[in-house]
Amino acid sequence: MSDANDSVFISRELAEDCRDLANSRRRGSLRGRHQRRDPTASSYMPPLRGILLEDLPDGGTADCATTILLKDSTIQEVIILGGPVSAGTFKLSFKGKTTAPLAWNITAADLQTALEKLETIGPNNAVVTLGQGEYTSADDPDAGAQSEFPGLWIVSFVGVFAGRTDTPLMTVENSLAGGLSMLVVATTSWGDTGKVATVRAVVPVGTPTPMRAGAVVIAIAFPGIGYGVISCEPREFGVPYY
Repeated sequence: MSDANDSVFISRELAEDCRDLANSRRRGSLRGRHQRRDPTASSYMPPLRGILLEDLPDGGTADCATTILLKDSTIQEVIILGGPVSAGTFKLSFKGKTTAPLAWNITAADLQTALEKLETIGPNNAVVTLGQGEYTSADDPDAGAQSEFPGLWIVSFVGVFAGRTDTPLMTVENSLAGGLSMLVVATTSWGDTGKVATVRAVVPVGTPTPMRAGAVVIAIAFPGIGYGVISCEPREFGVPYY
C-alpha cells in the first residue's frame, strides 16, 4: 500500500501470500516454506512486525506471518530537503558519469532524458515520475489541476537493470538557492520471512472488536508469555495492496 510520495509498505504478492496462509490456518494446516516460531522460547526474541492471519480478539492469541524490511535500489528517490526552492541547479552521478546541471524544478520527462544520456544508464533503462507537473488537490478536487513541484523525483531503473540486486545509488551534488540540501535514497518494502509466529493481545482492543486478519502488527517478547502486540495498523485482506 502506498501513495505517490511514499515508499511501498506491502507488495501485492506478499498480501496474497499472507491471505493464502490465513486460509491454510483456517483449514488447520500451515504448509510450504513457512515455519512456526515458538512463542514462549527462552532465548532472545527480537521485536516482530507481521500480518495477522486470523482475527486477534481482546486477550486472545493469533498467528501472524512475520515480515522483514527490504531495500530496493532499482527504485530511487531524489529528494530536496527543506524549502521552498526558488533557484539553483543540481547534478546526478551514476557509476562515475554525471549529468549536466539540472534545474531545481526540472520536469520528470527532462530528468529522464538527462539520465538516459549517461552511458552508464542508456536509453529506455530509466523511468522518472513526479517532478514539476500538474496535480489535483485531494482536498479541493473541483479546483482543477495546478502546476506544482513536490521536491521529489522517483527514478525507476528498468531495461537492463530489471531484476538486478546490485544497482548502486546515484549521488547528487547541488547548488540550490538558500543552502538547501539533497539526497538520494533507495525505496523500502516489507518482504515475507517465511515464518509464522503466535502473538497475544496484551493491550485492550475493544470488546468484542478484535484486530482483524490482515492487520499489520508490531509485537515484542514478554518473559513467559511470548510475543505481545503493542501496535496495530488496521487493514483487510480484501483491500488492494500496492
